[in-house]
Amino acid sequence: MPKYARVLLDESGGRAFDYAVPAAAAVAVGSRVRVPVRTRAVLGTVIALSDTTDAQGIREISEIVSDEPAFSPELIALAEWVANYYCCPLEAALRSEEHTSELQSRQYLVCRLLLEKK
Repeated sequence: MPKYARVLLDESGGRAFDYAVPAAAAVAVGSRVRVPVRTRAVLGTVIALSDTTDAQGIREISEIVSDEPAFSPELIALAEWVANYYCCPLEAALRSEEHTSELQSRQYLVCRLLLEKK
C-alpha cells in the first residue's frame, strides 16, 4: 500500500502537494480528499501515489470524501496532456473533464433507460 499521495488542491493554480496516506484508508488515484493546509481543510484530488517523497513536514490526509474515485487514471493522464499542450493549470484541465465525464454518465443513464423501455 502506498505511503504518500500527491494531491492537487482545488483552486491552487495547478500546484500539487504530498500528503501521508492514513494506514486504514483506501485511497486511489482520482479520489477526492480533504487535506490540511495551514489552519484550514481544503478539497483536492489524488493525482499520484508513491512509496517515497522528498518533501519535508508531511501531513496526513484528513478525510476521503467519496468511496469512488472522481477521475480514472486515464482521465488524469489526459488532463496532464491537455495542461501541458495548452499551457493551462492541471486543475483547469481536470475541471473541464469533470463536466465531460458527468455528461457522459448522464447520457449513458438516459440511453440505458430508453433501451429498457423497449
